[in-house]
Amino acid sequence: MAFYAHADVLENGPAYVKANATKIMLISAYTFGDSFATVNAAKLSEASVTTANWTWSASGNDRVLTSTDNLTGSVAAASAAGPSNHYAVVDATNSKVLYVTEEGSDQPITSGNPVTLKSVVIKATQPTLAV
Repeated sequence: MAFYAHADVLENGPAYVKANATKIMLISAYTFGDSFATVNAAKLSEASVTTANWTWSASGNDRVLTSTDNLTGSVAAASAAGPSNHYAVVDATNSKVLYVTEEGSDQPITSGNPVTLKSVVIKATQPTLAV
């Protein structure tokens, strides 16, 4: 499974995602560094998001940014169940893939049915000892 954070997210933190994300996409496959066009072509479903769809919380001393749970996405394509599905948080206005993480349910997607997107969680952790 590939994970990814855009350089803007690495440099500015999860708050950049909250301020700039326009969609969360369920995609059929992801390889590290895939372009926005590639991610968009792999889209199974998507839901629009705004800053109101993100919430800050704490986990110990870490900060956690979590998207709204149970967003209903429109179905773009049908898919068999598979472990390669990912969530891609994107800034569609500027054609940027901001953050990618795996989607763990491996449920099949059926054309004509809504897709319920689960929360995307982005954690900013406290520094640790560099060795």
